[in-house]
Amino acid sequence: MIPIRSGDDCSMVFSKLTRAPVTIGNKQSRVPIQLSRTKSILATAIRYLLGFTFVLSAVSKMYYPDKAAAFASIAIELPATSALIITWVIAVAELISGLLLLFGFFVSLSAFFIILLLLLSILSALQTISSPIECGCFGNLTSSKTDVSFFLRNVGLLIGAMIVLKLSSEESKHV
Repeated sequence: MIPIRSGDDCSMVFSKLTRAPVTIGNKQSRVPIQLSRTKSILATAIRYLLGFTFVLSAVSKMYYPDKAAAFASIAIELPATSALIITWVIAVAELISGLLLLFGFFVSLSAFFIILLLLLSILSALQTISSPIECGCFGNLTSSKTDVSFFLRNVGLLIGAMIVLKLSSEESKHV
């Protein structure tokens, strides 16, 4: 039995509950709680990785928008001025979403928005995968073409964003 008093705040109650053994049949186990902690650690690690990746991508695009704008003008068939505006809008969206993920605010919303950005990137890449072009994803930091490795990297990031979205929405249901 876990003693919970009326004066205990939520964090104290949660702390007591997470240390409490779970009875399964005649045996006591901490496996469900450890699994929950593992999922939480995994979600946090992926969230930090995604956040850092998108902040880096955004800042790089802001400093060197030309490559990303050229990619947008070819992949989406936009005039150069419109492609530059789209590049800045995407860079700002990546920066805000990445920072929100890094600081743990609006995680589900940020992950959802990153999923949309990644789907847009994947669809754009599929149009140019037969004749790869420079994507400008990280400005002048790297040279990345829209080839199979670009596609697989974005699919990996997409899976990571989906995991963060799933686990963060599960976590918000339990709070």
